[in-house]
Amino acid sequence: MCPKKELTTELLNLISKYKFAGKGSVSWSIPKERVNIKKDEFQEILKKKTCEDIFDHELRPRITREPALNKAEWLDNDVMRLEFVYKDRSYFIEDEYDIKEIWPTRRASILVTLLKDGFIIESRAEFHQASRLHRIVSSLIGIETQIMDFSDEDIKKIKDALDARKRLARHKRAGGDIDVIEMIASETLNDLDDSEEYCEMLSGDELKKAGYKFRYTMVNGFELDITIYINNNGSIWFVSSAPEEVREHVFSCVRSVKGL
Repeated sequence: MCPKKELTTELLNLISKYKFAGKGSVSWSIPKERVNIKKDEFQEILKKKTCEDIFDHELRPRITREPALNKAEWLDNDVMRLEFVYKDRSYFIEDEYDIKEIWPTRRASILVTLLKDGFIIESRAEFHQASRLHRIVSSLIGIETQIMDFSDEDIKKIKDALDARKRLARHKRAGGDIDVIEMIASETLNDLDDSEEYCEMLSGDELKKAGYKFRYTMVNGFELDITIYINNNGSIWFVSSAPEEVREHVFSCVRSVKGL
């Protein structure tokens, strides 16, 4: 039987790997110009903006539809997590014959990875909130940023780096009566890119979104089948729940493709 201390340590390590796991949208932004900012400087900027030690306790701001900064923590020596809170869409319930409107509180995470000559802002939030959160973080730190987009070539390189198979594709037609067309691979086709029919039909049309599947082997040897959607505005949607290890793997592929 494991000693209590060792068991507690193992549980905490396991929880940390799945703390921010799940389905959801991820996107990234980077400074428009090169900037050299250190960990202590980043921390001081946030403390001055909030006038409190946001790394010590929750701010618990008034919750509105606009995301508000609630807490900050260092996950690693060069990775900071910012937590934002906001109101979700309301719904009604009946409580002892009274109709009450409920506004659920949602929490969204922003990860800031410090680099030698800049940083990367990574949003972990609903798709419609992502660009807003990037703008809020940019305003908080006083540094202008831009969301990374993906060209067709970028998406192909990410696919190759993940050793993934394209199972779905949505294209913007270059002309004609049909504006957007979506194709799904048949069960007998491993990869849409292997299909001459697909390549001929959509040659020259802009790829708006693609669905990929790949298998990932975790450090503990456990294998996961992961499904993601990638669109050209720089967002990756994890359709299947993915632990932090998988997300980090995808992030490393994006960084490699983008030269970050």
